[in-house]
Amino acid sequence: MYLNKLQNTVLNIGQILIIKSEIEQDVTSYDTYASFLENNKGKGILKIRVFTANKVLPLKNVHIVISKVIGTDKVIFFEGDTNDSGVVNEIELPALSKFTSLVKEVIYLAECYHQNYIKETPSIVSMYDGIKSILEIEMIPKGDN
Repeated sequence: MYLNKLQNTVLNIGQILIIKSEIEQDVTSYDTYASFLENNKGKGILKIRVFTANKVLPLKNVHIVISKVIGTDKVIFFEGDTNDSGVVNEIELPALSKFTSLVKEVIYLAECYHQNYIKETPSIVSMYDGIKSILEIEMIPKGDN
C-alpha cells in the first residue's frame, strides 16, 4: 500500500514536470495576448466531465479554470462551474487554423477546485480548430488521501 502511494506521488510529480515542460514549449511562440490571438484564429470546442468514485458519480459545482501562460502572464480563457451532471459544455478556445493545426496543437491548462474534493495535478488540454475535445477529470474526496 505504501509503495503504491509512493509510486503515485512520483507519477504525479512527473506529470507536473511534463505539464511545465509542455507549457514552456508552447509559451515561446507568443510574447503577447494579441500575437497569440493573431496566430490562433481557429476555434476548438471543449467539453469537461468531472467525476468521483472511478467515474461513477458526476460532481456538480466544481470550479473549472482554463488558462494558458502567454509571455509572462497567465491568461484565463474560461472560468465556471460544472452543472448537476458534472459537465461544462461548449467552451470555445482559440486554436490554430485547420491548415496548420495538423502540425501543432494549442495547449491549455485545466485546473479544477471543489471544497470537498481534490485533484493532485492540473490537466493538459490540446485544442484543434473545428474539433470538439472531451476532457474527463477524476477527483478524490479530501478525506481519502
